[in-house]
Amino acid sequence: MIKLIKFGAKWCAPCKKYDPILDKYQENNPADEVIRVDIDDSPELAKRYNVQTVPYTVIYVNDDIVGGFKGAVTLRKLEEVVSQYRKGL
Repeated sequence: MIKLIKFGAKWCAPCKKYDPILDKYQENNPADEVIRVDIDDSPELAKRYNVQTVPYTVIYVNDDIVGGFKGAVTLRKLEEVVSQYRKGL
């Protein structure tokens, strides 16, 4: 199973633009899990994941962190990145 955790904030413009992309990704990949974490509401969790900038996305495969990336990406790029990790399932 693929799980994406997106760290963001209400005040972050790129985060707001990225949310609809994550929504569409979730719609296209209903078996995957997409979790959103606001760093202002969960600073301890952001610290645990060493989030330095937002948006920041962490990728899990079968409960193991396999990657992560900074910034908002297009739907196509997000699906390309995740597909690299999906091959190992």
